[in-house]
Amino acid sequence: MYSTQINQIKTFTKDLFLQENFDFFLLCEAKIHTYFSCFLDGHILKEYYTEEEYINLGQPKLCTWKKLRPFCFSLIKGKKLPQKFQIVLQFPPQFWGKLFAESTNTQNLSGLYLTIRYEQEQLYCQSGISLLSFSLDRDLENTWDNYIQKFLNQWME
Repeated sequence: MYSTQINQIKTFTKDLFLQENFDFFLLCEAKIHTYFSCFLDGHILKEYYTEEEYINLGQPKLCTWKKLRPFCFSLIKGKKLPQKFQIVLQFPPQFWGKLFAESTNTQNLSGLYLTIRYEQEQLYCQSGISLLSFSLDRDLENTWDNYIQKFLNQWME
């Protein structure tokens, strides 16, 4: 697990909510506290679609951040900063092959996550990994942590 505080809060939040930097991620959940609290569950409701529509969408389990980003931004924009928010993003499984070497066994991998937390005028990011079963091997976790550290470096200065 990699955890860091983001120093460039204004730039980071602008890139998160107004730019495409995070659009490839999937949204697991978002909790946003302004003058009210809002909880978004990013899981797709299969029953909303016809079976054919759902199949044509690729049978996704989670919404993309790109699709929900404008809605989340509409919740936080205004003259006052949000009291706090927490956004949990998932790295899409279709990109795991690009991230991990072919020799790395990803069969035990359930998910790769980035949690973004803003509270008390501080912004923190934390990587996380979910495995299907316990393992002492930390290669997947170390690779993910290194990727997130490099990804976040642009907002660390």
